[in-house]
Amino acid sequence: PDFSLSSGLYDYYREEYPELHPVYKPLVWFMQSGDKQNGLAQLVVASRQSLFSQVEATLYLTHILADYENRASDALPYLAQLAKLYPNNPFFVARYAEVLLQAGRLEQATPLIDSLVASRLPFYQQVGQLLKARLKLAQGALIEADALAQ
Repeated sequence: PDFSLSSGLYDYYREEYPELHPVYKPLVWFMQSGDKQNGLAQLVVASRQSLFSQVEATLYLTHILADYENRASDALPYLAQLAKLYPNNPFFVARYAEVLLQAGRLEQATPLIDSLVASRLPFYQQVGQLLKARLKLAQGALIEADALAQ
């Protein structure tokens, strides 16, 4: 299952990256073709069964689902699991809050964002402020969102 991470990443990005950046198409023509759906399936296997790369596979899977496939709701169970397993990891909390906002689940994102704003780490305080600005924007409070973003 650990090899499913690298195989899944290759299969997915071999097809996705040249679509997003056509300048690379001539550079990958000699490489074996990939399969995006198979790549996603391999990443699911790696995120569930891998011994050494389970967390990394889960992060890549959620990144692809939320940011490339525009399926934030599908990424949420995986991020919820990471946030539950590693509650003191602010990166996982921030990513979970971000994808909750993408999925339109504003109520669920609010306590996570508040915890980031209250963090003792300055970087994650700033991340919390930006996520709070996105939350206010989604709620229609444009003036508050602009002030927070500034």
